[in-house]
Amino acid sequence: MHDKTVDRTTTGSGEVKDLTLEEIQSFDIEDKEGNVTDYKVPTLEEVLEEAHKYNIGINFDGSKGDWGDKEFVDSIMEEAEEAKVLNHSFFVLSNDDIRNQFNEWYPEATVTFLGNALKNVDADIEELKQYDNAIYSTSINNVDKETAKEIKKAGLKLHVYSVNSAEAYEKAKSIHPRLIETDVIIP
Repeated sequence: MHDKTVDRTTTGSGEVKDLTLEEIQSFDIEDKEGNVTDYKVPTLEEVLEEAHKYNIGINFDGSKGDWGDKEFVDSIMEEAEEAKVLNHSFFVLSNDDIRNQFNEWYPEATVTFLGNALKNVDADIEELKQYDNAIYSTSINNVDKETAKEIKKAGLKLHVYSVNSAEAYEKAKSIHPRLIETDVIIP
C-alpha cells in the first residue's frame, strides 16, 4: 500500500497497520476516479511475480516499512532476488543514514532519493555519485532538457515520475530518461 490507510484506494477503511492481510484483500481496489474494480490488493510476492513476467522493474518506496531493520530489508531483498527483478529495480531511500546503511548491506542494489533537478542538480548529483549504483529520480515537473543533460553527463541514469498526461509524456520523451513512471495506464 502506498498510503497509511486503505481508504483512498480501496472500498475498505482503516490504517494498514491495524488490518490483517485477509481483511485488506477482502476489499476491492478503486480506480483514481473512485470507481470500484474487480481487483484485489496483491501481496508483494504477487507483484514481483507479475513484474518478472513482464520484465518490469520495481520502485521500492523506502518511506514505507523499517528500512533500518536488517531483517526487514533482507526479507525484501530475498523476495526481489527470487522473483528475478532485483537487477532492474531501485530503492528510493530519502533518509541519508538509511540509504548509506542499505548501500553497505547491498552495494549492488540501485539507490536513489527524490531529487529536484531544477533547484539542486549539482548537489543531488554529488550525493548520488558516492554510490556504485544510483539513479537520479525527479518529478517531470522538476527537470528540463538542460538539467537532464547534466545528469546524463555525470554518468547517472534519469528516472522521471508524475508523467500523468500526454503533455508530460511528450516532455519526458524529449529529455530521454531511462525510466518513465506514470500513475495512469495511458498518459
